Amino acid sequence: MSTYTNDKLQIIADTITTAMDKKGVEWFKPFTNKSAFTRYNMPSNVVSGANYSGFNSFWLQMVNSAAGYDSVQWATFKQIQGLGGRVLKGEKATPVCYYGSHSKKVEIDGEEFTDAYRFLKFYNVFNLSQTNLTSLVQDEQLLKDNAAPSKPLIERINSVDTFVSNLNADIRHKQAGECYYSPTKDYINMSPLDSWSAGDNYESKEEAYYAVLLHELAHWTGHEKRLNREKGNPFGSEGYAFEELIAEYSSAFLCGILNISKVPSDNHAAYISNWSRAIKKDPKKLLKAIAAAQKVVNFMQDKQAITQPKKVKEAA
Repeated sequence: MSTYTNDKLQIIADTITTAMDKKGVEWFKPFTNKSAFTRYNMPSNVVSGANYSGFNSFWLQMVNSAAGYDSVQWATFKQIQGLGGRVLKGEKATPVCYYGSHSKKVEIDGEEFTDAYRFLKFYNVFNLSQTNLTSLVQDEQLLKDNAAPSKPLIERINSVDTFVSNLNADIRHKQAGECYYSPTKDYINMSPLDSWSAGDNYESKEEAYYAVLLHELAHWTGHEKRLNREKGNPFGSEGYAFEELIAEYSSAFLCGILNISKVPSDNHAAYISNWSRAIKKDPKKLLKAIAAAQKVVNFMQDKQAITQPKKVKEAA
């Protein structure tokens, strides 16, 4: 990668690891609000209207939460100028990334082959709150204020139940107090519903149950019959910890889409130092983990009927 790309990646990695080191589980707060991934809270491009997905969605939500912007819409400097606006004095851009691919024909010993490779590059965007386009920010706030109220909890739980049923996963309730995915036997054990309680973080025991189940289902997608992620990582290893990061972000995204609450898993705090250390060592690891989480979400949504929420479209 170019020096410019490495520098941008390092800036992002430093920001995220600093949040992990200083805030503990609170670093994940932008992704645990049940409205975090709804239409009016997903980062989007103001010109195309498309949502940012994958790592860009993750990163822009972190930036937005830290800065306290009133808008979730972003644009490049050129796009802002095209809208007749300008960036306010002293405001700094936020880097976002783009994965692309390139191929070319090469000839070796008289035979023609296709040489293909993927590349990563960064470009800069500004939040609308950093511009003088105040009318667009006001229009956005008006849409949020006039949005239809959230469905009653029972309807939301029924929607989650349907979503889970469409996955056809093997979900058992044999061991009370234990929730886990068994990769060797390819089943999920969930503590029986009557053993759950809402506690301080959920509206009902059902909501608490499904928030954890979505985390375990994220692990379930890693099986070789599905997304075939790396397996066999021993407990406490770097690979094991990053599988947990994939499951945490996947389940947060899914809880947001399905409009139920999400709190960090019981093991979240134990993995933070491992995640921070690994990202400092190799900043690309975070991009890979979030890209894997996006695949989890897409995989589950592809299993749904057409009436279910659609996959987000990446912003330009």
